[in-house]
Amino acid sequence: MNWLFLNVSLEHQPEQVKELTKNFKLHQEQLCDGSKCDIIYDPRLTLGKPVAHGNRSKLLIAGWFLLEGTVNNYNRLLERIEQNGLSEALFSIEQGVFIGIFDDGVTPHVFVDWFGLSAHYLTRVGGQLQVAPSALALRSELTPINPVHLGIIEKKGHIWGHRTRYQNIERILPGHINSLDKQKCYIDFSRIPAVPIAEIPLHIKKTTDAFDSTSKFVSISAGFDSRLLAIIGNASRGYTWGPEQSKDIMNSGVIAKKLQLKVHHFRFKEEQPNADDDVICEWILAGQNKQLQQQFFVNYRKASQLCKPAFVALDGYLGDVLQRGVYLYGSSLRSEIKRLFPGCFTRDADIQILRERYCKLSDKELKLLEHDYTELLEKINLTGVDRANYVTAFEFMFGRGFAHIYMGGIALNSVFNVVLPGFAERRIFTACLRSPVEEVLKYQVFKNTWLLLDSDIVRLKSEGLYSPKTSQLFIPFANFIGRVITNYLPKYKNYGKE
Repeated sequence: MNWLFLNVSLEHQPEQVKELTKNFKLHQEQLCDGSKCDIIYDPRLTLGKPVAHGNRSKLLIAGWFLLEGTVNNYNRLLERIEQNGLSEALFSIEQGVFIGIFDDGVTPHVFVDWFGLSAHYLTRVGGQLQVAPSALALRSELTPINPVHLGIIEKKGHIWGHRTRYQNIERILPGHINSLDKQKCYIDFSRIPAVPIAEIPLHIKKTTDAFDSTSKFVSISAGFDSRLLAIIGNASRGYTWGPEQSKDIMNSGVIAKKLQLKVHHFRFKEEQPNADDDVICEWILAGQNKQLQQQFFVNYRKASQLCKPAFVALDGYLGDVLQRGVYLYGSSLRSEIKRLFPGCFTRDADIQILRERYCKLSDKELKLLEHDYTELLEKINLTGVDRANYVTAFEFMFGRGFAHIYMGGIALNSVFNVVLPGFAERRIFTACLRSPVEEVLKYQVFKNTWLLLDSDIVRLKSEGLYSPKTSQLFIPFANFIGRVITNYLPKYKNYGKE
């Protein structure tokens, strides 16, 4: 757990939430304007206090960041801030999941990581900036529901960007710096060199190697992103959930044996959520989501207990989105045909793709989406990217990934562990987005990612009945057959069918 509260009382939070925080440490600071900052942090990650002090300034961070190959060097980051300014210093951070405050002696500035994976919210009321890891923590009895936003959440299951179901309460956007009266984006992808696609595993390994082997564990499934992390991540333990005959469990057993990795298996619904779990999940997820994902919360807790003393969870978060263009499809028959014949796509079809993905929304709601889509993507300065890949960028950074998949994955897992999402790294993100959309959809980017890896594990077939060694021409058809088998033949069902 790495949470930051600014001008928000911990004492006023639900008893179930307060009970959770007792397993972690609390650091409190008074800021230059009289604001009170409380940080709940994981002592397994940060041996000292998560703060650095300058002559007049101070830096506080909840979470982890990698700077010059070192994890959480607060003093070095503060030096960079004082030498080059806050924006340039944050721009230089290689990777991380964090929220922090830089107090320059005049104004406190709240900032988050490149992809906004710390999941905090803010509000500006009564001449005061308030921040918390929960939208409900910022809501008063007088805070109204936003009917337009709520309607979108009910139809789509989530909203996007800074918007929440509440008036005047916002999700903090990726790569943004906020003060009481200003907001600034420090992201600029035009300045980021792309790592060669075939070197993506080596690039991820540089980050995972910054953590001790005994501290790391990995979730393993039949998919490819968790498998890649298992191969290169040098974790000491792992876990898999699902039915005993599922491809997830079978592949996990093979991977564990080959890597001599201790892996725990359990059913997805082996333990059921209770009333306290419901309260906690609503507190964390209610801002932008319809579903509360309680079962995932219970399972992350169980995995954390089984994999002790490891606490750094290697996660393949949205690797498939970047390598295989998963978010370039809707759920219609037309989209299924495009999966089989990816040559049907055109490079400049981004608005059409976006509308297909959000087809449940009204015309008025779609106009709001398109407005935010354009405005948010302009901020991050994408260059050399096919228009179709803009949809991937939006959904990853501001849309479904940011508001929904992240919440069921990283946010709930982070309550118990330090999460390392291997593919959520700026050079990897840039490399995949700058790849021609045809290479993404025809699985060339996927195959190139695995090009330098060669073992029996690489050749294991996924639920989609293909592997990185399968012919590109055959993959779309194998994937279609595999999805039919997984969804309609009881013998091969995965955890989603439990």
